[in-house]
Amino acid sequence: MVTGKNYFKYVGLEFVKFLIPIFITFLTACFFSKLFSSKKLFETYVAAKINAHLTNEFLSILGAITVLLGVLFIIKNLSGFNALDKVLNLILEEIPKNITIFGGAITGSMYALSWYSYSYDVILKQTPMEIFVLGTCFAITFFIYAVTLQYLIDRKKMKDNQQSENSSKD
Repeated sequence: MVTGKNYFKYVGLEFVKFLIPIFITFLTACFFSKLFSSKKLFETYVAAKINAHLTNEFLSILGAITVLLGVLFIIKNLSGFNALDKVLNLILEEIPKNITIFGGAITGSMYALSWYSYSYDVILKQTPMEIFVLGTCFAITFFIYAVTLQYLIDRKKMKDNQQSENSSKD
């Protein structure tokens, strides 16, 4: 079980994993827009990442994962085919990964928009600082969900491994 120093190591590692897509998205926006020199390219990139269908896309991904898990779970329980347990666990592990990637893409795009707006005095509905703070709020929310789900999955894996070790000793 994760305790004390190990807990902070665990959360720290998950935080680093969460920062990676943020930095990648920010740098991609930078490179795609020729180091923020092309307003048209920058707006194209950010519009592709932050759009009206964002919530629908995220919920569709989670819905697809849930339906796939449900169908495989039903097949497993009706057929007794226990080999599907591994596949079900692999699919379940995709949820925190998707939250991390999705949250990182939104946050990185918002940080890029904030930087762009600040650097080039682009007038938007929100100030660059408001955009940055909103992006940080998104990041914190997505991080909490991702790290909590990942922790629960990892804890289950540890319990399953301990049970299989104990049963192999008997």
